[in-house]
Amino acid sequence: MPSFKHKTNKKIVLDEKSIITLDSKHKEIEKEFEKEKHDIIPDLRAKKRYFTKLLETNLPIEQQLEIKDKLLEISSQIKELKINKKKYYLNNNKYIFDYLKPKNLFLWTTTKLNY
Repeated sequence: MPSFKHKTNKKIVLDEKSIITLDSKHKEIEKEFEKEKHDIIPDLRAKKRYFTKLLETNLPIEQQLEIKDKLLEISSQIKELKINKKKYYLNNNKYIFDYLKPKNLFLWTTTKLNY
């Protein structure tokens, strides 16, 4: 009678999205910031330019006031996006730096040794 156990052929399936590390979450947030920088903010600026050109034309006062309100709203959205990015880095810099410092130190020493 054999004294060993047979291996089971079960495979453990891991869901990549369920495993969240600081590094993955930081990269995800950085991708959002890049999307805002390259997609959302330029669109908002284009709308702002369009509305400022509309203000230069002769429009009734009511429409001018509506356009000015839209301009203020667009400006506040742009500022909010920029402020959110700064707040994120200011509030989380300690955690990010402490986490990434050993990683970067390892990369720096290995690249220095290779030269």
